[in-house]
Amino acid sequence: MTEDRLYVHVEYGDLKADFTGSADEVLKSIVRFLSKILPSLKIVEELIYKPSFEELAEILKGIVKISEGTPILCAQTSFSTHDLVLIGLAAKYLSLNVGLSEDGSMDARELSIFTGKSEKTIRNTLPKLLERGLVTRTEKGRYSITIPGLKRVEEVVGGRV
Repeated sequence: MTEDRLYVHVEYGDLKADFTGSADEVLKSIVRFLSKILPSLKIVEELIYKPSFEELAEILKGIVKISEGTPILCAQTSFSTHDLVLIGLAAKYLSLNVGLSEDGSMDARELSIFTGKSEKTIRNTLPKLLERGLVTRTEKGRYSITIPGLKRVEEVVGGRV
């Protein structure tokens, strides 16, 4: 799979810069460039959280595999059911955003298969995650991870790596 290259030319006063690379790389480079000429932007940059697909993949490596767009738990873990559901949904989110899946959501049955927990346990867990804003209900009993949910996965799994 080849990633499209993005080219951006920026002019600010007398300063000019060209950026080429993946969308993520170009965005980071532009923010760094602007941070140097607009010091207040540095403060804003530190406040903004934007999940990185590369970092998410690195965090999930060794715990999850994705086959035909479906996350598979591949390591014995001591994560709670709540966190396992979030890990599964994070893997599904990743598979959607790197083009391995056309859907970034999972239902209770799929989450049950992923986590190895009963469907009843998953159905009891999902409302708690919804209430905390870590997942969202998309349609007909399907759920996807939210940005705060991704942050939780980074904290829980990333702290373990």
